[in-house]
This record gives sequence, structure tokens and C-alpha cells, in this order.
Amino acid sequence: MSFRLDLSPDYLWPVEITIPTENGEESEPIKFKLRFLRVSDKEALEFTSGLNTYARCIQDNPNTEEGITPRQLCEELITGWDDVLGPGDEPLEFTPSNLSIVLDVATVSGQIAKQWAESLTGAPEGNSKGRPAISFAEAAQAAKRSKNGSKVKRSG
Repeated sequence: MSFRLDLSPDYLWPVEITIPTENGEESEPIKFKLRFLRVSDKEALEFTSGLNTYARCIQDNPNTEEGITPRQLCEELITGWDDVLGPGDEPLEFTPSNLSIVLDVATVSGQIAKQWAESLTGAPEGNSKGRPAISFAEAAQAAKRSKNGSKVKRSG
């Protein structure tokens, strides 16, 4: 394959996450694809440096405003998705509001930020086992659980 300078403004990358289940264990891997904004080498370094700064500072101060949070990175760099399902298991339209609901699920933004960084190095997708998509209903339940301590109910 030849190197092309007319790259698209974004790219689709497979991600795999787990979320806590009602019995306190991790879920089976949930797979879907995210469309990330293509950034320059300088911007990528700034984002990764910001994440590292945040990770170091949060250990001493949970309310730190140093660096960039995984959620901020996701809000800045995610431009679309595939295999994210809404009510009735229909494909869920990508909107800032729907992205916010998905990112409200505890640990999801951190897992996505890590895999964005891996996408810069061409890290492999991982094994092929797991669920094909994240359900909007599951994401919404997990978001509510993380806010009020209730349990997540998984379908399928």
C-alpha cells in the first residue's frame, strides 16, 4: 500500500470494553467501532501528554484540573461510531448527547482513551470473542448505576 497525503479527516477503529455487571464482575468484552478525528503528530503528543499529566495528578488530588481527562479526550476526538445499538437493538445515531450517555458509564472513557492511544501505534484489535455491540439501554443503565449505586442489568 502506498502512503497517501490526502488522508480522511477521521478513521474508524475497533474498540473493546468491559463494564461492571450486577454481580460485581466485568462483563464479557463488548465490541464496537469508533470514528476518531485524525490528529497531527504534535496534537497526538499533546493529548497523550495531557492524559499522562491527569493520571499522575489525580492520584494526589481527585479534583485536579491538570491535564486532560479521558472523557475530555473522547469528547474531542470521537466523531462517529458503528455497532452501537439503541432501544430495540436498532443502530443508535451518533450525536453529542448519545456520546455523553455512553461516556457516563463508569470506566468507559478511560478504556476508550487507552485504545485511541493504541490506535496511533496500530495495536491489534485483540481476540475475536465477545459481543458485537454495546446496547444503548445497557449504557444508560450503567450510567444511572454509576450515579446512584444501583445494579446494571445486561441483556443477552
